[in-house]
Amino acid sequence: RRQREMAQRTDAAIEQLEQRAKQLEETSPAQSQAMQQAAQRARQQQASERQRQAAQQVQQNQTGQAQQNQQAAEDALEEVLQALDDTQKARDEQLRRTLADVLQSLDQLIARQQTEITRAGKALAGEIAPNLDGAMVQLHQNTLAVLAKVKREAQNADKLFEFIESATDAQASAIVSLRDDPADYAAAEQTERVALARLKDAREEAAKLDQQAENRDQDRTRRELKKAYTEALELQAQINAETKPLVGVELDRRTRSQLR
Repeated sequence: RRQREMAQRTDAAIEQLEQRAKQLEETSPAQSQAMQQAAQRARQQQASERQRQAAQQVQQNQTGQAQQNQQAAEDALEEVLQALDDTQKARDEQLRRTLADVLQSLDQLIARQQTEITRAGKALAGEIAPNLDGAMVQLHQNTLAVLAKVKREAQNADKLFEFIESATDAQASAIVSLRDDPADYAAAEQTERVALARLKDAREEAAKLDQQAENRDQDRTRRELKKAYTEALELQAQINAETKPLVGVELDRRTRSQLR
């Protein structure tokens, strides 16, 4: 039963690999090709079929052949899982590069938005504040550019996208108020504050996404170190098991060569 369950999990893992490969065809052709090749190798090696054969062989008491098939299936499955992990790692690396740019841009947008709020407040108080609408138009265009970058490069960042989109909507409303005749500085200042709040929300969300990606990378590193350490212990245990019976025994040349 366990072997059949493993076969089903193997089929699911291969299908997941193929689906992700298809999703990445346009945005990351190299990753997509690597994943497709890994899935193809797993199918060629008949990973799930070997697991089903192993289940049948166990029932028929053919334990030697069952172990061979199971080991071959496990090797193929490990390759598929490694390909999935490598793909996620590459996606996280790309995401963190994108988020670094987005965070820098958001800092600039927030600073500029604060400046425009101050200028709108001065105009509301009767002071001269030239080109308020023009400055907001430029700020709006810059925010739209960041929004486009997030949509294009940051997958599964819906909340970040929504915050920035909300900021652009508020900025657009502010521009309309500033271009009224007479200009409605109070309404403009109010909607610009909404835009500022959404930009700050976006920055917080971008930082959160970056931290999550960093945590995943640290988890991968810990798993890789744990695996390497476990393999080293297993190798040492094997060496100890092979050499212990020979302690105190004079070895011939052939035996010494085998133990190197």
